[in-house]
Amino acid sequence: MNCEWVQRNITLYLYGELADDAHHELEQHVARCQACAAELAEQREFHKQMNALPVEEPSASPTTDTPVEASIGGITSIERDPTTNTVKVQYDRVTPGSVQGAVSDPRVQDLLLYAAKSNENSGVRLNSVDALVDKTDDMRVRETLTYALRYDSNPGVRLHSLDGLGPLVKQDIRVRNAVLEALLNDSNLGVRSGALHSLEPVKTDSSVRMALEQLAQEDPSEYIRTESRRVLASMPTVY
Repeated sequence: MNCEWVQRNITLYLYGELADDAHHELEQHVARCQACAAELAEQREFHKQMNALPVEEPSASPTTDTPVEASIGGITSIERDPTTNTVKVQYDRVTPGSVQGAVSDPRVQDLLLYAAKSNENSGVRLNSVDALVDKTDDMRVRETLTYALRYDSNPGVRLHSLDGLGPLVKQDIRVRNAVLEALLNDSNLGVRSGALHSLEPVKTDSSVRMALEQLAQEDPSEYIRTESRRVLASMPTVY
C-alpha cells in the first residue's frame, strides 16, 4: 500500500466504505506516514465542517422587516428598464398598486427582497434576483441571494443567484460555503457546474480542494469529475 492509494481512498475510509482489511491497512499506513496522517486529518476536519453547516429551514415569510410587507398580498410582476436602470414592481393589496424607481430606492428594494423569497411565481422571483445582483454590497441583498441559491425550487433562480454571488467567494466565507454546498448537493447539473467555476478563484482553499478531490473520484457526473480534475491539475502541487 502506497501513499497514492491511501490518499485516493481517504474519503471512502471517512465514510466507512472500505473493506475491513483495506480499512486496517490504511490505518496502519497512516500511523507510520506523516504526510498521509496530515492529509487524513485535513480531510476529516473538512467533513466535520461540512456536517456542521447549519441546515436553515426556509421561512414562509420574508425576513426583511418593513411596513410595506404587511400591506401587500403578493408581487405580480417586475419589469426592469435597462436603459434607465429603473424597476417597476406591480403588487396586490386591497387594491393593486405599484412602485417605480431605481433599485437603490428603499421602497423598490424592499419589494424586490420580499419577492425573491416569498413569491409563488418563479418568473417574478427570477426578475427580482436579476434586479438585485448588482447590489451585493448590501448585506440584505447578499443574504437574500444566498437564501435563493440554497432553497429556491427553480434552478434558473438558483443560477442567477449564483451569478450574483460568484464574485464574492474570495471575500465572504458564508458565500463561499453556500457555493460549495451548491457544488456538492444541488440537484441541477447546471447549478453545480456554475458553482464549480465560481470556486476556481479560491481553488487553493483547503475545503474547496478537498471537495474537488472527492468529486474528481466519486461524482456520478462525468462532467463534474472531468472539470474537478481539470481544476486540480491547474493547482500547484501540495507537499
